Amino acid sequence: MAVGMKDPVLGPSEMRHVRSQVSNCPLPFEVDKGGPSFRNGTTRSRVRL
Repeated sequence: MAVGMKDPVLGPSEMRHVRSQVSNCPLPFEVDKGGPSFRNGTTRSRVRL
């Protein structure tokens, strides 16, 4: 799991809770400058399932 340290919605404290719910989840990769990315005023995200 990766954590955007500057993400105002899914930041470190929220992701700690998510991690606690996932069995055998390793320590997260912390992205110092990570947060939402915006393009033309809208948030972009990519999810792989």
